Amino acid sequence: MQEAFESSIHTFHATSTLSNSGRNSTVTFHLVTMAFALIPTPVHESQAKLDSFLSLINDIAEVTYANEPNNVSYCWFRKSTLDDCDGYECCGFEVYADEDALTQTHRASAEYKRMRSVAAEDGLFMRPTDLIFLEPLCENGFMVKESNDVRFGLPSTKDTLVVVRKYNTQDKDAVTRLTKTLYTLAEQAAGEDGLLSFMPLKRRDGISEISVLERYARQSPDGRRMLYWC
Repeated sequence: MQEAFESSIHTFHATSTLSNSGRNSTVTFHLVTMAFALIPTPVHESQAKLDSFLSLINDIAEVTYANEPNNVSYCWFRKSTLDDCDGYECCGFEVYADEDALTQTHRASAEYKRMRSVAAEDGLFMRPTDLIFLEPLCENGFMVKESNDVRFGLPSTKDTLVVVRKYNTQDKDAVTRLTKTLYTLAEQAAGEDGLLSFMPLKRRDGISEISVLERYARQSPDGRRMLYWC
């Protein structure tokens, strides 16, 4: 199956950013209209610029959590020491009740506008990042299990490991096989205590790229990536 794909794997740790995944809310969300956004890994030329960006993201996360009821998840992660890819990188995963909640309401905050301004003035990114909208690949993927409100940056989440896998192919049969495999894995993942999130996603624009967001309670004792499947 996998020989038909170009694949990549990145591992991350939760930053000190105040983030939520599957937030507890009185708002009713409809899967068909929800906007999933996996922000392509921003690359920075130095650790200082990465830290500056994440500090700005922390400010955005605070106001997003407090003032945007249509935000479902706002998560940013710093590259794990287990990741063997070069560069100063981070990763964002954001979910909203609908597209306007992201492109209009979220971007209207003073904190978001400040981030964009500082990023441009200080050259925080080596190259611009595009916003890619996604949708669930299979209906049994999940962001959380037991808790409706997960806050990162707390002592209980400091060992959280996030794995982002991406697969690209033009082979429709390979996509079908991978989709079936991920559906089966999502069913199995629901019963794994150490596996907290397993969310297969596909691009909304029709490009044949599949992303899988996985979140683990901790890395394996011997320091290797705690990977659920290969």
